Amino acid sequence: MSIRTIDYALAAAGMLGHLTLLAILVRRHLLSRLPIFAILIAFYLLRSALLLAGHFPAGWLRYYWILIYLDPGLQLLLILSLAFLGGRSGRALWALALPLLMIISLMIAWYAGPASQSSLQNLAVKLSVFVSAMWLLVTPCLFLLLRKVDLYKRKASLGIALGFAAYSAANIATEIVRKHFALHPQPAILTGLSFFRAMIYLCCLAGWSILFLSDKSKAAPALT
Repeated sequence: MSIRTIDYALAAAGMLGHLTLLAILVRRHLLSRLPIFAILIAFYLLRSALLLAGHFPAGWLRYYWILIYLDPGLQLLLILSLAFLGGRSGRALWALALPLLMIISLMIAWYAGPASQSSLQNLAVKLSVFVSAMWLLVTPCLFLLLRKVDLYKRKASLGIALGFAAYSAANIATEIVRKHFALHPQPAILTGLSFFRAMIYLCCLAGWSILFLSDKSKAAPALT
């Protein structure tokens, strides 16, 4: 089986996973309660469809790069929405902590991302590592600050955060190895890590689908 065939298979699986998760969100009437998360999943569905297309019509490549740069922005918006669920005292703590977490994440992105900053692709990778570092730093804090929050909000927010944190760990590990082997490429290792990262994300989609499908709440409060 060729690498291109595996890429298409993973893109198709991702598209199916996003469709399934969106259908569950609609069926459980969760779109208004998880608006940013739903928008992010819909965005990933669109990106999966573009990956399946395999090529871009003339002039459309710049729109693909816009989609690439929208990803970290939407993830940061989701992080902020989850971070401010802990009431006034929690919001005050986050207002102080988030700038520090962002500085640490920038340092991680500088170290783990590509050495060169001269291309759009390298900048996109650095932004991806930055957001991944944010998820890894924010998720443990959520466990501490959401202890007294409504059960539904806590379960949903921690489930979302844990999924992104798992993918983020795989993403950062992949980029560190990719950077380490940049001067002495070993295609098998790099390709295997990329597939591993994709499989972790597919597992996250499955986990989120199970989480929201198993929720029996009919009047769960919005995550705002």
